[in-house]
Amino acid sequence: MTELRTLKPQAVSEIDEEFIRGDREISADLFQRHSSPVEGTDVDYGAIQSKIDEIFIDPDYPEYEASMDAALAPTIHSEIDIDRRTARDERIWYYLATVKFDDFVRYRWRFNLEDKRAAAFEKFLGETKGSNLYSNAIGRLWWLAELTHVDPTTAPVDVDDEYELTRKVFEYNFLANRILDNAFHMSKPLVVAVVDQFADEKNELVNEMPDRLSTLLSMMPAEGWVEDNSLQVVERLKRNMKNDPSK
Repeated sequence: MTELRTLKPQAVSEIDEEFIRGDREISADLFQRHSSPVEGTDVDYGAIQSKIDEIFIDPDYPEYEASMDAALAPTIHSEIDIDRRTARDERIWYYLATVKFDDFVRYRWRFNLEDKRAAAFEKFLGETKGSNLYSNAIGRLWWLAELTHVDPTTAPVDVDDEYELTRKVFEYNFLANRILDNAFHMSKPLVVAVVDQFADEKNELVNEMPDRLSTLLSMMPAEGWVEDNSLQVVERLKRNMKNDPSK
């Protein structure tokens, strides 16, 4: 078993613009000294790196191609065996993005360090001054896969395998961002229903969806009822939006 590790502040302070550009390597010894194991966790780094290597040579995924998220997210989630409480420790994602899979982060994201320096650092370290766990490039993949993977035998929607919705949402990057940027994303039943109902819709409808959903939820019975009836709620939402876009 290989345990996950968390990155300590001494190592985080080493992440600079040269490292982000790939112009400077940080010694493995430094990362080892300034990181700590997460007891009870299990991760197959080799399986994840093998999938990343496949992406690097696949002509369907040139540099900065967003759809590679759909290819990698299921592997990230299935090979990083942790619960949500553990996943909320942002230091785990610091370690994965800077120590283990920094090659993928640079391949996936185009960095503009002159105009968008903070955004570049967030892909490796997340929003260090906020509570957004989803800006880190690796954490983002795990979290949205966590919220969209379902058991095909018990899921409220029709899927062929447990990561079908994960691939769908990452193939529609605008929908992925609208989900992660809004409060309803912590309700897995709602996220599953939203992906099922909006994965084939246009940007205009998806853009308005979170505000309209928030309004609809405010008029619903108790939270537990919404959780149990999420598909019906979201189906009603989409129907209302299409029948009367102004409301």
